[in-house]
Amino acid sequence: MPPKRILYLQHAASLGGSCMSLLTTLQSLDRKRFEPVVAIANDSADVARFYESAGFPPVRCSALPFWNHTTGGVTSMVDPRAWAHVAGIAAAWSRGGSATLRLVERVKPDLVHLNSVVLSASASALHDAGVPYVWHVREHPPSQGIRTLILRRRLERAGERVVFISEGDRRAWIGAIPGHVIHNFVEPSAFDLIDRTSARTALGLPTEGPLILYVGGLSRIKGILPLLHSLRAVVRAVPEVRVLMPSAVYKPPATMLSRIVRRALPLVGGGTTGQRALQLLSTSELDRICIRLPYQRDLRLAYAAADLLVFPAVRPHFARPVIEAAAAGVAAIATRLDGIDELVDDGVTGVLVPPGDSESLAEATISALRSPAGLRRMGDAARARARDRFDARRSTLRIMELYDRILSGTPPSAIDYAQAG
Repeated sequence: MPPKRILYLQHAASLGGSCMSLLTTLQSLDRKRFEPVVAIANDSADVARFYESAGFPPVRCSALPFWNHTTGGVTSMVDPRAWAHVAGIAAAWSRGGSATLRLVERVKPDLVHLNSVVLSASASALHDAGVPYVWHVREHPPSQGIRTLILRRRLERAGERVVFISEGDRRAWIGAIPGHVIHNFVEPSAFDLIDRTSARTALGLPTEGPLILYVGGLSRIKGILPLLHSLRAVVRAVPEVRVLMPSAVYKPPATMLSRIVRRALPLVGGGTTGQRALQLLSTSELDRICIRLPYQRDLRLAYAAADLLVFPAVRPHFARPVIEAAAAGVAAIATRLDGIDELVDDGVTGVLVPPGDSESLAEATISALRSPAGLRRMGDAARARARDRFDARRSTLRIMELYDRILSGTPPSAIDYAQAG
């Protein structure tokens, strides 16, 4: 029997966790049973090259209407720009659904795998046309407003076709209604290749002394501002500490209008998160210890070099760096938020602190750095947990089982839901 063709619809316009999570799925598929085809819903040369270089040359499709979500930047419904955004989605909804069906006609898949909750127009079109699909929800609800209500009803209609990446996300989206929970996952053996000294040498870092890793760029929701405020106390307590910060190099706005607005904001007492972060980073105490790098596709050297990961997010979402660090045997200090609290066993594989609390973050970081033996113990526990709970092969097997059930017309049973996650 020939393999079933699975069309993966990727919405991302830039590289990040969504791209990496999908790539891990593609690489773990049983290619004798499933033939993957990736479609790029944004005209992004970077995303196209990312999949092509990994052996999955993508096809292009028409731009589709997206709902904003946490990592994409949420606008308040009291903001006139939000209403314009919603109006634009409504106007493009039918066109997006038609574009999705044209893509299906061109690729002729047996099943479509939507890689984000924002592809709701595509989900509706596939559902109405009777095309088998899986809807992979990788985001936490942006709010409890009208957008969440509309998306929630679409998810309820999709039923057994929906996969959430955390139990917290499932509860936040659909409450008591069942849904599959399959955490994002990693290939643990990929993080066993490099020793600490070799990794630091390759990165041009001191081979001795404590090293903190922060993977969040200058993003507000990743917690860059609480992190920088906490580091002022950390460096006073542990002067020899260094902080490695991939993806923390500032990129200027693309348009002239954006440049003008961003330059004007500090003059009136405002400023973007990036501008405020750069101002803090320019102080002598942080400039000395923070090592900022441009975007890094492969972070294995960074994980191998680090003694501790700090992930101080301020909004709920799945923290892929936490499970990647765990696979490398690195403990994490993270915030106690939906999704993240499922990745860290507080006091065993890392430490959880309140979101936005730079003082608690600093205290936890200082305590961890002053106990190298405790850090190693938590790192070992984190590695064991990553292999047990976030293993790529085991999680992909569950996804393939879901494909089989949907293609055969056999809906998952209640016990499947109960065992999810």
